[in-house]
Amino acid sequence: MMSAKINHQAREAQIQQFEAIQKDAAMPYNCIDCGWKGTKSQLGGWIGFSLWVGFSEPKQFCPDCGHSEFLVSGDELDAMNREDDTCTLSHPLSCHTNS
Repeated sequence: MMSAKINHQAREAQIQQFEAIQKDAAMPYNCIDCGWKGTKSQLGGWIGFSLWVGFSEPKQFCPDCGHSEFLVSGDELDAMNREDDTCTLSHPLSCHTNS
């Protein structure tokens, strides 16, 4: 009886891990350079290797333009858009521009 309970708990843990991986892969991403929109699972990727550190975190890039520095998650894009909405002509010093 005890092994059935342990097997059930292990199976539940596997299911939760699988669901978390699926949720992460479905996370929306945007490239603010070329305008690509998709999910994390559609991004290109590679894993770097360093003699000092070993394998590094996976690096992801836009499948259209190949840039990684312009990728933002849906949450990050929403936050950026909220910040841009606060920029008005009545508050020009608070507006973030490159000029």
